[in-house]
Amino acid sequence: MAILTKPIERYGPLVEVAVNMDERFASKRRAVGLPTVMPHVCLALADTGASRSLIDHAVIAALGLESIGLIELATASTGGERKSSRAFLVRMTIALGARSMATTVTAVESDLGDFGVGAILGRDFLARGLLVYNGPSGEFTIAF
Repeated sequence: MAILTKPIERYGPLVEVAVNMDERFASKRRAVGLPTVMPHVCLALADTGASRSLIDHAVIAALGLESIGLIELATASTGGERKSSRAFLVRMTIALGARSMATTVTAVESDLGDFGVGAILGRDFLARGLLVYNGPSGEFTIAF
């Protein structure tokens, strides 16, 4: 099992994540002669309160992602009211020492610029591992 322990930052448990288009979309691009898109590396907030992972508009633009449709979400910021947002199939990878954990999720577009992150890792991603938030020590541990 790969384990990473880091200090809890101002906005919470932050990890570096590489976001890329799903292999199905990458294959379609290659089939028509388009170049391979390199992953976009950014900070991501591990958020157990988010059922789905989110990605910032800037990450979507940098990768040239195509939406797979709309998803309705209710969040704390919408006051429980449902809001439609574009969804994207993305591959998210975090490095844990010499190992990495990667999975494909249906991420939802969001404006995360005020938080200084390019993504939020929701329970759809975090369910594949272990996240320990140790408030008294000011650290968190993520393991896969």
